[in-house]
Amino acid sequence: MAIRFVEIHAAANPAELNTEWVVLENDGKLPFVTRGCGMTVGRRGQSKRKELGIIDPGFVLAPGTRVRMLPGRSPPWCWPSAPGCRCGCASPGSRAA
Repeated sequence: MAIRFVEIHAAANPAELNTEWVVLENDGKLPFVTRGCGMTVGRRGQSKRKELGIIDPGFVLAPGTRVRMLPGRSPPWCWPSAPGCRCGCASPGSRAA
């Protein structure tokens, strides 16, 4: 599969969802449609998984691009170059920018 997690940042305080994010990257040669994709976690070596959520309505991630997803906002994704982006992902020193 061409999509991968590049970075996962947990919230320091569970009540502050806007401070946590994940960065996804499309390493493939074709666009990747995220609609209906689930995010799950599990312990290494165990088959039991816990579903974190479904990406819906989803978006298309072009080849070679990254997106930062913030679960505490709507929509939960942004691109660093997007006009009006207020999540701070384009701030200096950000690895997702």
